[in-house]
Amino acid sequence: MTYILWLPLFFGFAFSNGLYYEYSYTTTGKGMEIRGVTRLYLQPTGKTRFETDVLHGRSPRVVPATVVLGDMASPGESTALFEDTKTYVVNRLSAVSGHDAAVVTLAGREKVDGYDCVHARITTTRMVGERRVLDTLDVWKSADVPAVASGQDWMDRVVSPGLSGVEARLRQMGCDGVLVALELRTPTAHTRQDLVKASRRDMSDALFQIPSGYTQRHQDY
Repeated sequence: MTYILWLPLFFGFAFSNGLYYEYSYTTTGKGMEIRGVTRLYLQPTGKTRFETDVLHGRSPRVVPATVVLGDMASPGESTALFEDTKTYVVNRLSAVSGHDAAVVTLAGREKVDGYDCVHARITTTRMVGERRVLDTLDVWKSADVPAVASGQDWMDRVVSPGLSGVEARLRQMGCDGVLVALELRTPTAHTRQDLVKASRRDMSDALFQIPSGYTQRHQDY
């Protein structure tokens, strides 16, 4: 999913020292080309805010603009904000259906984007109609990037949302720490994401809250 950046006014009365990560990404496929920047804000308490800014896009489908809030105390739940309609949707993640068990392999140690990383590969197969297709996800993680415990948990769930046992297997292989790069290949698209910035900064608590005046709506599907 792709989301367009929305920056709220800083009205918060409380601030905390958190971690900020910025990634560049490119997604290409038949009739599709999307480039942009994703931004992740993490509080030591486990509150998260995820934004995506589409810098260039050519796609047959229009994706709604959102910001996604989360809390590691409720890892299977997130809240998407829609500025244009002043609404929000609560998403609840369940196990990925239609996938065979993931195969996780260690690809080795590599220098990526200036960081010493452990490279792992996750492959899954799924049914598309009557055809079985292969998805391949390569991840590069590094312990050299500043992190907090809540950030590590968040990274794990981004890499393997709903795929049972993948997080534990990655850690056993030493593929631990902050996500530095990600590459996803499916039969219809290719996505590459790279870490371009990591820093500590003061963050308003309001960044992690549903803005006043927003109303809840249900998913359209």
